[in-house]
Amino acid sequence: MAAYAAIISLLQTLEQFQESHSVLIQGQTAKTLESLHYTAVYFRNFVEEASKSRRDPEKIKSFEEVIISAASDAEDAIEICRTCENASESSLNKNLLRNLQPVVERINTIMNEVMEIVSDFSTSSHDMDDHQFLESVGDFSIGSTSSRSNRMLQNLDGDIVQGIDEDLEIIVRRLKEPLSDLDIVTISGMGGICKTTLARKAHNHLKIRSRILLTTRETKVAIYANPDSRHEMNPLNLENSWKLLRDKVFGPEYDHPPELEEIGKQIAEKCLGLPLTISVTAGHLSKVARTLESWMDVSRTMGEIIASHPDKCLGVLGLSYHNLPNYLKPFFLSMGSFPEDYQVETWRLIQLWIAEGFIRRPESDKSLEEVAEDYLEDLISRNLIIVNKRRFSSQIKVCGMHDLLREFCLTEVEMTKFMHVERTGVVFTLSTQKYNGRRFSFQMNSYSDDRRFKLLPRLPDLPASISELQNLQTLIYERCYNHTTLPEKIWTMMNLRHIHIRHVCYLPSPRRKSILNKHLVIGMPNLVEFSNLYFTNCTNEILSSIPNLKRLIVHYNDLRKKSWVNRPIDMSCLTKLEALKCVSNAFLPLTPPISIKKSFFPASIKRLTLAGGFGFPWEDISILVKLPNLEELKLKDCAAFGDLWRLRDDGIFESPKLLLFRKVLLANWLASSDNFLSLKRLVLKKCNNLKEIPIDFGEICTLESIELHNCSTSAEDSARKIEQEQEDMGNNCLKVYIHT
Repeated sequence: MAAYAAIISLLQTLEQFQESHSVLIQGQTAKTLESLHYTAVYFRNFVEEASKSRRDPEKIKSFEEVIISAASDAEDAIEICRTCENASESSLNKNLLRNLQPVVERINTIMNEVMEIVSDFSTSSHDMDDHQFLESVGDFSIGSTSSRSNRMLQNLDGDIVQGIDEDLEIIVRRLKEPLSDLDIVTISGMGGICKTTLARKAHNHLKIRSRILLTTRETKVAIYANPDSRHEMNPLNLENSWKLLRDKVFGPEYDHPPELEEIGKQIAEKCLGLPLTISVTAGHLSKVARTLESWMDVSRTMGEIIASHPDKCLGVLGLSYHNLPNYLKPFFLSMGSFPEDYQVETWRLIQLWIAEGFIRRPESDKSLEEVAEDYLEDLISRNLIIVNKRRFSSQIKVCGMHDLLREFCLTEVEMTKFMHVERTGVVFTLSTQKYNGRRFSFQMNSYSDDRRFKLLPRLPDLPASISELQNLQTLIYERCYNHTTLPEKIWTMMNLRHIHIRHVCYLPSPRRKSILNKHLVIGMPNLVEFSNLYFTNCTNEILSSIPNLKRLIVHYNDLRKKSWVNRPIDMSCLTKLEALKCVSNAFLPLTPPISIKKSFFPASIKRLTLAGGFGFPWEDISILVKLPNLEELKLKDCAAFGDLWRLRDDGIFESPKLLLFRKVLLANWLASSDNFLSLKRLVLKKCNNLKEIPIDFGEICTLESIELHNCSTSAEDSARKIEQEQEDMGNNCLKVYIHT
């Protein structure tokens, strides 16, 4: 899979380069790039089909290794030219051609050798063309793999299985129901959880009727087959996991040493409730001394033990991986770059995937981020990635991976040289001769043990040389004082997609003479996210140079309000902006509240957060009803000022689904259910002055929950009253949660 990732990354880099330098690339250089593109596409098709084949795997593996090396060298040659920002047309063509020619010659030689092996395979398979041959070999291999997996599951089926009696009862009951129509009963869950075992036991029941019983790892398949009759299998609980482990090690008719019960339960818990994993672990325990010390060693090295049995546990876990489409495999394997039990923020994961070049530019109108989100959802539906936290909009916010699947990832990435993960805690001894790779992950708990590591001082500003990293896509800068100033040539970094500055950030003008160059396009057209921009930089000159921004955080720090009045918020040129957060720490209660009536927010905004001492009048908040796509509105820490918010009959918020207030000085809230037509969730935090929630909110048909955190007693009482009235009317959908 490392070969596939290398080729996709090359194609991505090549196509971006051809597009951005289409005017400069001429003559033989253009022909060389076209030849390289053709060869890369051929290699991609070869690797895709070869991954389904079992014909001469050693030869295919050797070809994949040289393909990786050649593709990486070609990508390096292109990226070196991309960094030559001041190059003229002639020098660009000359340098690129000189760097690429030896690489292209080498790649063409490899392609000829690959075509020979494909021809040999085809001849031995009744002269089918290479695509048909490899596809037929792939079908045969998949069948063989499935057969091996089925034999393993059959062995487990006839063995001891604990904790599925309740599941069996549910499935059998559904199979016995006298329905007139043909019914599909689905069983879903991750690999190794005994879906097939459960299906076989249910199938053997005497009184079942004619039904279709479907097992799948993919939740979306189960929902598509029958959303009303889907049975999701859960992992075994600790009690049943321990029973299964104990019976497999000692036998059901034998007692276990009592001193091993506690450590045995710890081992069983680490198997994550997967019967097949428990069976593999029990097989290992049966071969070690039955002493407390030996079992403690097993507990400490649990991940490695599971990974050392590829024909059993990892064979089944790997089945989900090997059945993935090729384009999804690099995304799955990249999860191994994160430490054990790490909960990764989705935006960081997606940035990593895009920077690695795993995602080719889509033919549709979708952005790279949207395509990445689709891929992530696909992996989740296959039970390969866990959702730890979702946004209210159902978008994934934080995700992770089971430890055992991560161990599989680490085994696979080392075997395929997709990535090197260093877990010894000693980074500085890593030899590049030992591992010649393009992806490294260093996972350490502390740097203090290495004397050669010196703490870098805090830098007030980024160095100007940062602009030389022309391929940089994500800039995260946390080691700074209360503010930092980006270098002028930041505007030449056209590939930047994400800028995250820990504190307030100043942007220079993009029109300064020092950065103007006839060969350069000044601006950051690919930038989609910017955190902590200073509000004085929100000018049309700057914002128009980042037109595709989707997420923006603006800071209004340490300023007198009189300066804000002359600088209303104007984001109208950001027509793709979806999430805006404005933060202030300069609340001055003795000054008149400022107004946002003259401000302009783009109609594309879906999430708006106002936090800090803006003191906007509540009547100005009502103006936000004009935002047609606004789904989430959050007001925090005196963002709004005044004790009365009266919404008129025509003040209708049609789109907001989430409304959150925290520490707002609101006492009387006069509104009706007609003012919030789509509201699903109302969250109030530390609203000590609020007397009550509008009683009419119980009539909002979409409202699912009301949450109060440390609010006034009267507000809590009004929430309980709303819930009780709805329950008396037979509406049990509305839930009230009160936290004190």
